Amino acid sequence: TIFTLFISTIMTISALPVAIRVMYDLNILKSDTGFLIVSALTINDLIGWVVFTIILGIFSQSQVDLVTVIKLVVLTLGFTVLSLSLFRRWVDKAMTFIHNRYGADTGLKTTFVFIIGMLFGAMTLKIGIHSLFGFFIAGIVLGEAKHFSENDRFVMNRLVHSLFVPVFFANIGLHLDFVKSFNWQLVLLFTVLGILARYVGAYLGAKLAKQDKSELRTIAICHTAGGEMHIVVAILAFSSGLITGSIFVSIVFASIISTVVFGPWLERTIEQRRKGLLRI
Repeated sequence: TIFTLFISTIMTISALPVAIRVMYDLNILKSDTGFLIVSALTINDLIGWVVFTIILGIFSQSQVDLVTVIKLVVLTLGFTVLSLSLFRRWVDKAMTFIHNRYGADTGLKTTFVFIIGMLFGAMTLKIGIHSLFGFFIAGIVLGEAKHFSENDRFVMNRLVHSLFVPVFFANIGLHLDFVKSFNWQLVLLFTVLGILARYVGAYLGAKLAKQDKSELRTIAICHTAGGEMHIVVAILAFSSGLITGSIFVSIVFASIISTVVFGPWLERTIEQRRKGLLRI
């Protein structure tokens, strides 16, 4: 049951950074549709992470009963709500104090970001869920601080991509034989199922929200890429023993394929829509 819930959850999570990058390259990011897609993807990923974290927390419990499940769900949701409301205001005030006291370019901001990340990670561990969820929520909270400038974001982005990302992927390669664990049937299944599920779900959601018919395909396609989100979620599940090596490799390849297909698919759709508008 836990495995089934995990597969269902990972099939709904989309790659927000990938979607933003492609929409930026195609000059639709700052349109009304672009803002709508980013908002939908953000909420979708947040809910997906919460559900996945709860599933992983339940799986890691030595003894699972209804009381344990309810407690884990309540604590996770409570932490999320408090972080996005009360803790967010405290973090914003602290960042403002650092900015006013020590200037805009102080390295104390970077130190503060790491402290908040570790603090949130420790809190989620205490609850009984994975610390990465705490870092994820910390990123959302810090990203909304008024004095967390574009330069600060650039510094953190360079630091993460030059240090943590290579270590993360190297760690994956050291612990798993991708060739031995490769199963093309599973890769095909996860690729088709993932793209189709996310496309249909987003399309129906946009239709129920009464979006313009010309935008339905664009909104739906922007939800299809798996990207690094699937890889991160999969490595957490694999390291926890929730999935096997072959399942993990299949999810990784499916996420890569869906990301590669996403860009040309969206570009072609936008070109067709613009040509249609010109004929009208």
